[in-house]
Parts: sequence; structure tokens; C-alpha cells
Amino acid sequence: MLEKQLALQYELIGRLYDAALHEDRWPGLCDDIAAAFGASSAAVMVQPAASEARFLDRSANLDDVALTAYEEQDWQCGLGAQKARQLELSQVFASADIPGDTALDPTGFYAATSEQAGACYVVGAVFAVSPTELGVLGIHRAGALGNYAEEDKACVRAFLPHLERALQLRSRLAHQGLAEHCSVTALDALATAVFLLDADLTVLYANASAAALFGAEAPLCLRGAQLVQTASHGARTLARMVRGAMRGRAPGVPAEAPPPQSLSLPRHGRLPLTLTVAPFALPDGTLGHKPCAIVMARDPGAVTASAEVLRQLFDLTPAEASVSRALAAGDSLEEIAAASGVSVNTVKTHLHRVYGKTGTGRQGELVALIHGSTATLCMPHPIG
Repeated sequence: MLEKQLALQYELIGRLYDAALHEDRWPGLCDDIAAAFGASSAAVMVQPAASEARFLDRSANLDDVALTAYEEQDWQCGLGAQKARQLELSQVFASADIPGDTALDPTGFYAATSEQAGACYVVGAVFAVSPTELGVLGIHRAGALGNYAEEDKACVRAFLPHLERALQLRSRLAHQGLAEHCSVTALDALATAVFLLDADLTVLYANASAAALFGAEAPLCLRGAQLVQTASHGARTLARMVRGAMRGRAPGVPAEAPPPQSLSLPRHGRLPLTLTVAPFALPDGTLGHKPCAIVMARDPGAVTASAEVLRQLFDLTPAEASVSRALAAGDSLEEIAAASGVSVNTVKTHLHRVYGKTGTGRQGELVALIHGSTATLCMPHPIG
């Protein structure tokens, strides 16, 4: 019997790490944990610092009624309560190790659930998953088998580090996934085109604003997967700037990265396209860990403030926000009046009210405030 349990425990270790990488593989593990330890049931919980404990998995005989009772009663005021939390983290405990709980009260929680789930005695541990999360392992057996002894705790001690590492890995991957999602969402919301390029100018990533740069007589175009410069600005080229950004990331080169480099590309009858190139460090193992450069491009003629954002930032009326947006785009008061179908005096009245709401006193100061705010950060959307 002991050899069979050891074999089951050994098999469980690989499955724990597999579940850490694939969230849908946690269900069913606690049934196998219970079998590996000759127990009737088992449960694994995660306890975030700012919210209630939740079961990552539990054996099938802990049904929804038992699950709710365990969460609301046992974890809050029974064996798994503060007394267990007061023990040293990662210390394997049994029922007899908790003062006052050497025999679990059959008239309370366990009267309703222990006979059904066979959870009269428990061995387990509370351990750190992340700076803001605790993990809880509970392995239970029926009252007829008696309390867990030292040899039972020793088996759990051998298994526990693997469960800890699996949950820690799961937590890190979840946070990395969240960070990656936030990064992509932020980049796609920007009114700035962002490219990630390798040494051949192959586009490894482009955000939603990047497509707006390409068109007739554009100084940049795509040929296959490569970003190609079609307009020159002396000897300085995008390719040279990208290679220069990568030199600080090449093997054998000191780790200090070169500063960002900038370039403007002329366009016929339009303001030049402005570019900034900076080194980009990929995480180990990503795309072969090859050196990359990040390119940020803005079309000055297309950079406009969002009237809706201006309205929200400074509590402007729709008319005041429209005047502010047009002024920031370079329009004169006369042009704003003609486009709006109102008199110049009406525009001036709106402008003076905007001065009062924004704490500015002249047009240049207001324009600087708008361009330094989040109103030009994202792609504009109309007032709704």
C-alpha cells in the first residue's frame, strides 16, 4: 500500500507543474491527492490578501454544500482558521497540532459534513504563494482512522514544496499574462505608431495606429514583412538607427543601452513624419533572445486632441472643448469661428471660460497644457 501511495505521489508532482502552465488541468487533482495519501478527501485553496479564500480544486465528495461550509465555517473559525494561520508558513500540521482542536467538534461544522466527506481529521499546511496570496492544502480522513501521525506529516512535507512551487509558478504566469495584456491594450490605444523591429527591419509587432502611416507618398512602407524607408534625410536612416540601437544589446557589448535616436522624414506638402528609435530588450527565450529595436512614429498633422477627453479633464462644455481642440490643432480664432458658424466674439467668450477652468491665461499656455495632457495620447473619439 505504501509503495502504491509513493508512486501516486511521484506521478502527482509532474501533474502539478503541468497544471501550473494549463489552468484547466487543476480540476481532478485533489481526488488524486487524496488517493495518493490514503485519504478520503483533499482541497487546495488560494487566499488573496484582499478577498475571500477560494478553492482551486477539491475532491469530488466535497460537494457544493460541504464546500460552502468549509469556506464559511471551517476556514474562518475551525481548524483552518486563525490558529492554523498562526503557525509558521509551510509548517505541516495535523489536527492535534492546533490548540483547542485536538478533536474536532462533532456538533459544529463536522456534524454536517464529516460523515459525508470523511473529513474528521486533517493534515495540511498554509504557505506563501506570492506577496499577496496564501495557499492552503488540506488532506482529510474519516474519524475511524484516527488522527494523522508524524509519519503522515513527513509524507506531506515531501510533497508540499512541489505544490508550493506549482502555485507560485501559476501566480507569476498570471501576473505576467496580465502585464502583457495591459501593455498590448495600452499600445493599441495610443495615437502613436509603435513597431518592434529586428536587425533586418522585419516587423515583429505593430500596434493599431501603425497602419495609418502607410499610404501614397508615405516615407515608410511595408515590403513583405519589412519596414522600408522611401524618403531620405541626409545620411541618417532608419536602418542605421535601428542597428545603432541594437549595438548595446549585442553579445560582448556592455549592458548600458544607447540613448534613443530621433529622425524626421520629409513628406511632400505635409509636415514631416517624426520617428524615435530605442533599444528593446526581449525576455530570455523570446524570439531566440535576438536584439530588437522599438520604433515610435507620429504624424504631426494627424495628432489631434480628443474633445471628449478635454471635456472630461477640465469640465468643459462641448463648445468649449471644440474650441480648445481646434486651437491646439493650430487653427486661428477666425478659422474656428468660420468652421463653427459663430462670431469671433463667441469663440473668444468660450476661450476665456476655458482659461478659467484650466488655470491658464493665454493661448500658448493653453495649447501647451493640452499637448502635455492625455488628450493627445489616445486616438480621438467624438463627444458623445
